[in-house]
Amino acid sequence: MKTYFSITSAYVLSFILLFVLITPYALGSGRLIESIDPTSAAVGSTVKITGTNLSNSIFIIDPKTGGNTQNTTGTVNADLTQTTFSVPGNLRRASHIVKSGPSLTDISNGISLLITSAGAPVIEAIHPLRTVPGDPVTVYGFNLTNDARLKSEDGLEYSVSGTVSRSAKELRFEIPSDIPTGLYSVVVISPDGTTESSQKININNGGEPFNRIIRPNLPTEGLPGLGQLVAIIFTWSINLLGIVVFVMIFYAGFKWATAAGNTARVNEARGQISNAILGAIILLSAWIILNTINPDLVGGTLTLPGIEARIGE
Repeated sequence: MKTYFSITSAYVLSFILLFVLITPYALGSGRLIESIDPTSAAVGSTVKITGTNLSNSIFIIDPKTGGNTQNTTGTVNADLTQTTFSVPGNLRRASHIVKSGPSLTDISNGISLLITSAGAPVIEAIHPLRTVPGDPVTVYGFNLTNDARLKSEDGLEYSVSGTVSRSAKELRFEIPSDIPTGLYSVVVISPDGTTESSQKININNGGEPFNRIIRPNLPTEGLPGLGQLVAIIFTWSINLLGIVVFVMIFYAGFKWATAAGNTARVNEARGQISNAILGAIILLSAWIILNTINPDLVGGTLTLPGIEARIGE
């Protein structure tokens, strides 16, 4: 009986310990957002959330851009029931989810906030900065739109047709073909404002695109064709085998001459000479057969004509 109660007590204590360890992660340390005021706001405006055990760290999640998360810091009251924050300037005009917590692993439930005004576009970088008409250009930043223009140093503007990524952080367009040479800034226009880039694009009209892939032609003049290559390989193989036969006979003869009456060395040298002569006979026979079939095979002038197509026969 004591053993039963001991085992039961151990299980109960283990369950309580496990519950205490897991509960903060499962319930988000009791963090709960009950309401948000206002439910729709523009970039830069102040928003207040009310709830329990709130944090001054706010996470704003855009569900339509793959869960893109923007973190901002607000002000929380003493009893952690209210947090006030300003809407960041790099959010797009759409519905977002607001959560409160020190980290994404210790966070509250989510509540919806509609961003009614995304703010003026922000241009951070342009690539490339040296280009020609017809080349693609990418603009990086926030709140970008496809309403873009190239502005010259004289104040003239040229409209460009571009495409914007879903997150509104990339704008791609091509340099117009009729634009004059010069330095141009990029102007992006949105309902919430207009932004002009500080960087300038150097456009050189009349040149080749800088991103054009150059494929150099391989030199073929003076190089042998396939038939000539086969003939050269065969001719050099015959010459090389002839040299090998001569070297083997010379080496075996030297070994025979220096055998000093050693019967084993003499027999070994005699066998090598016999094998070399046999190889020379086979080599000569192969040359005679090929020369009989087609003299061009051993003359170094082999050609491989294509198949001639004849129509009407």
